[in-house]
Parts: sequence; structure tokens; C-alpha cells
Amino acid sequence: MARVAVNWVATQPGGASAIVGASGADQLDVTVTALDFELPAELRARLDEASRVPPSSVYQMFMPGYQGRLVSPGVKVGDKPAGYVPAVRNWAAGSVG
Repeated sequence: MARVAVNWVATQPGGASAIVGASGADQLDVTVTALDFELPAELRARLDEASRVPPSSVYQMFMPGYQGRLVSPGVKVGDKPAGYVPAVRNWAAGSVG
């Protein structure tokens, strides 16, 4: 598993290096062998998909996927309270209204 991870990171387009840790020379030798093979295209595609960063959103915390990682199954987290309206800052006038 570690060799696959190192191989995938080290061969990413645009990547200049991969930082690895080793507690001894034997472990470093095994890690270096991660560059001795090529990942099959279907495995690389699965790893790419699994590591894809979700798009950022200021309300991301309310999205089902995000909530699914935070709360137990079956627990619901509500949206903004009804009637909630954030203050609008008028930068030109320097006031809040």
C-alpha cells in the first residue's frame, strides 16, 4: 500500500518531489522500489478520483457529503435558520446595513 501511494504521488503531473519517511535503511530501500513499476491506468484513475478535492463553498458544512463525514448516520443538521439574512457591508460608504 505504501509503495503504491509513493508511486502515485511521485508520478503526479507537475509534481517535483515526494516527501517520504523511513525509520531505517531497510524501510527506505523498500520505499525507493516504489519507483520501479508503473501503476495501471485504471488504478491511477481510481486514486485520482479518491483524492479529488471537493469544490470549496462557504456553505460546504451544510452539504450532505460534508455532514456525512461529521455526524452519525441518521442525524440531520439543519440549514441556516428561517429568516436569516447576513449583514450587507457597503464598502463604499463604510457602513453595515
